[in-house]
Amino acid sequence: MTKLKFGEDFRSPLTEGCRKLWQMVAPLYGPGGKSVWFEPPHDIPMAAGSIKDILPDFTLADPMEMMGVRILGDAAGRVGRSVGCGVGTTVLLAQALLDSGAHMVAAGVNPVLLRQGADRAVEAVVGHIRGHAFGAGDEAVVKNALRTAATDEAAIHALMEAFGRVGYDGIVTVEDSQLMETEVEAGGIRYEYGYASPGFADDPVRKTVTLKQPYILLIDQKLESITELQKLLLEVIEKDAELLIVAREYSRTFLTDILRNVSQKVFRVVAAMAPGHGESRRRNMEALALRCGGVLQTKEKGCILERCGLEVCGRAALAETGKEYTKISGAACRDLSGLDAMGKRITAELELAETPEQKESCQLALAILAGDSAVIRAGGTTEIEMFACKRDMENALLAARSVWHHGAADGGGIGYLEAAHAAEELLSDMDPEMALGVRCVVGALGVPAKCIADNAGENGAAVVARIQARGMPGYGFDAGRKCFCSVARAGIVDPAEALCAALEAGASAALTILTAAAAVVLRRGSCAPGALQCMNLQVPGAYRHIEGGKMNAVIVSCNTLRDELTSALEKCRCPYPVRYLEASLHNVPKKLHAALQAELDRLEDVDYVLLAFGTCGDALCNIHTGDYTTVLPRVDDCITLLLGSAENRKQYPENMATYFLSRGWLRGERNIWVEYQYTMEKFGKEVGESVFGALFGHYRNLGVLDTGCYPIEEIRDETEHIANVLHLQHRVVPASNQYLRELVSGQWPEERFFVFPPHTEMTSEMLHPGLL
Repeated sequence: MTKLKFGEDFRSPLTEGCRKLWQMVAPLYGPGGKSVWFEPPHDIPMAAGSIKDILPDFTLADPMEMMGVRILGDAAGRVGRSVGCGVGTTVLLAQALLDSGAHMVAAGVNPVLLRQGADRAVEAVVGHIRGHAFGAGDEAVVKNALRTAATDEAAIHALMEAFGRVGYDGIVTVEDSQLMETEVEAGGIRYEYGYASPGFADDPVRKTVTLKQPYILLIDQKLESITELQKLLLEVIEKDAELLIVAREYSRTFLTDILRNVSQKVFRVVAAMAPGHGESRRRNMEALALRCGGVLQTKEKGCILERCGLEVCGRAALAETGKEYTKISGAACRDLSGLDAMGKRITAELELAETPEQKESCQLALAILAGDSAVIRAGGTTEIEMFACKRDMENALLAARSVWHHGAADGGGIGYLEAAHAAEELLSDMDPEMALGVRCVVGALGVPAKCIADNAGENGAAVVARIQARGMPGYGFDAGRKCFCSVARAGIVDPAEALCAALEAGASAALTILTAAAAVVLRRGSCAPGALQCMNLQVPGAYRHIEGGKMNAVIVSCNTLRDELTSALEKCRCPYPVRYLEASLHNVPKKLHAALQAELDRLEDVDYVLLAFGTCGDALCNIHTGDYTTVLPRVDDCITLLLGSAENRKQYPENMATYFLSRGWLRGERNIWVEYQYTMEKFGKEVGESVFGALFGHYRNLGVLDTGCYPIEEIRDETEHIANVLHLQHRVVPASNQYLRELVSGQWPEERFFVFPPHTEMTSEMLHPGLL
């Protein structure tokens, strides 16, 4: 049975979802904005001062309304990640366009012509704002932009101090502080990738390791065995030097051998992870090699590690690495011309970058080349105040960089009002229906200024009318002092790129909804009742909703989930065939990738493949699917899957110090206890305890997952013995197989599952940005 929804029957719930989001956003907007209280899942209620706090957890019961929220929320989120502000502006502009555009479409206006006119108006307004941007490279203007983005003077002072030390292209990181004061620490190259094993940490309190005058070896490949570096390590021993290895990946054998030699004081070596992923990692490592005066070792260059000595290494005065960061100070650059040439190349790539992730990647490489960084530790009298301070500084950081590079525009919504005439000039020779699209955009441009005045307790419509009647450039309303003035002179400015990005994103989201054609609701044997599957059809903006009974499906699962998956299939009465892969394959991601790909290639005559895995690092990257739809939970590993979500995992304060396991892990071919016994047998008790002490030194708890799918008492004696041997506190952690029940029953909400169409390659860009 097929149900069709056309026109208003389809668009109305989408626009209603956007309206509900707008109702939450509008009270927050501007300096007079209020807070909105909400209760995140698995956390205490809190007051949100920004839409960015609400957006991740904003859900509606109606799936069609939620579809509208996701369309608008995604557009707003992209603006925030790109320039730090403009998220609320995106929602306000989009809702204004939806309100006016929906009436026109309902009255019979051609939505395609309406969109064409609106697109031309947006292009004209954006061109005007960029053409009249001011203050690029002016620290006074940047400071004013910071005051708009972050109201706390201590935060503004900390950011300006950080920029003063490392420049606007340097690495500036905002972290939590255990103190009430906000402080700045500057110096050296810093990036957010740390050591490959906690066993390298020699500071028991800070969990860090420091090397003095180290050699720095950079390798863009996986290190399998310590024998690959035999010549180089002998030179390190001979010179009594210290060595920092920065490589793409390390095998467990390599790390075990290095840690054993370090613990026996044969040499002082630390293995750290390379910064970034994929192409960005290669670029970052090339920049790091130039900055430190070393040579990046890659297979493409024909390097043979066995022949390499210290001559390929860079040097630095100091290197410090922790669990989540590496800092290199006093790097010795030998090739200044090469440094300058690479800087120009990356700057050109930055100008062409389209996504926030691409821009961030280029900025990190430029910061490494600059050779300096700063860390701001956000303080506060309470944890809520500290997190609010950190959030504001992160947003202000992006806004300040945007103003420094691209300039500012008049704030308080005045930048839009001044640019409105650029769109009105298009009306003279335009199709009447296209002209209506232009008028929709012109009308929406006054909404931000009106909302700011409304939240300040004034009549927003009257304020906007007075500003437009005065007609003076830069004349606007200061909501803080409740007076009319020249907003730029009063220090009220916004990043020009934020205004442009918010208008482009808001218009795109609204016009996408207005030009949506139809919804096709299919009843077929593919999904459990009530499940919603959104897929693009031939007509732009159309979706299908699949309902019905059982699927023609096969499950491919990690063997560690056998107990939980068996229980889920029984409870949901879904007798799908299951193909299990060995748990030990997780130890070598390449082997897991190959085994999973081979299993998928063997499948025939199946409509759905349900993968009972997490994304498992990079193991699922570049997996090619066949002639079937593939469903994968949006989790990073099986622990998060059994806990229900990453948010559930975060509710345990000791999460980062807890080693989780279940009966499935204990029954695995190479579980932790098997590894422990193997290490003791091969290297002896003294070395074995030293290695495991290093590997588990940062853990405090052994968390046994009680999923309710087997009697927990069956494994309690065994897990308590393991906890005693490893000197960990034994804890039973509540868990469930709810995620697996949703997987097998066909309930696949977009926020919890990836749904890939046939013949898809699962790229890293698809898998990693969407994790819960």
